[in-house]
Amino acid sequence: MTQPRLRRVLAVAVAAAALSLAACAPPGQEGQPGVAAVYNGTTFTNSDLDAVHEAWRVGTNGNDVPRRQQILTIELMREPAIEAVRELGYTFSDQEISALAAQWLEYLRVDAEPTGEFALAVEGVYAIAALVALDPSMQVIYGIAVDVEESAVLSPRSGSFTANAFMKSVEDARTAAIAQDLGSRFYIEFQHVNGFERVATPWIDNG
Repeated sequence: MTQPRLRRVLAVAVAAAALSLAACAPPGQEGQPGVAAVYNGTTFTNSDLDAVHEAWRVGTNGNDVPRRQQILTIELMREPAIEAVRELGYTFSDQEISALAAQWLEYLRVDAEPTGEFALAVEGVYAIAALVALDPSMQVIYGIAVDVEESAVLSPRSGSFTANAFMKSVEDARTAAIAQDLGSRFYIEFQHVNGFERVATPWIDNG
C-alpha cells in the first residue's frame, strides 16, 4: 500500500496479544520492537506509532506534533469513531480529509501540500471532532471510550487508558475550540485528546 494505514486488521487472539505485550522490550534491550496496544482485532505496534509521529513531524514541518500517548489515543478511537459518525448519517471522503489537512497547514502557516500520511493522521482527529459535533451529549464517544478502557490490551509501557481521562481531554478540546472561535477549523484542537496517564518514558511519550 502506498499509504501506511493503521486499519490493518490482524487475526490476533487475546492470549497471543497478551504474550506479545509481555515480551515488549524498550530500546537498548533484547527483543523486537514491541506492541503498544491491541484493540478490536487490530494491533498497534511501536513502529506504527513511530510512523504516525513521523507523519505529523514531516507534514507540519515540526510545527504541530502530538505526543505519543495522544497518537495512540487517536488511533484507538479512529475506527469506532468513523463508524459511529457514519451511523449518525455523516460520511467524509478522502478528498475532504485532504482539504482539511491543507486547511490545518494553512492555519499553521506551513507552505506545503499535505502528504497522504499527514492527511491520514488528520482523519483520526477529524473523526473524533465530528462525532462530538454530531452528538453534543457526547454519550456515543463516551461509550466508545468505555469500551477501549475495558477491552483494549495495553502494554504497561503505554500507560493506563481511562474513559474519564479521555472525556476530560475531549471537553478541554471542545472548550478551547469555542474559546478560539476556530469555526470550520474546530477539529484542530482535538489533536490534544489523551486518555492515558502520562508515562515518564521518552521512547513512549515523546514530542
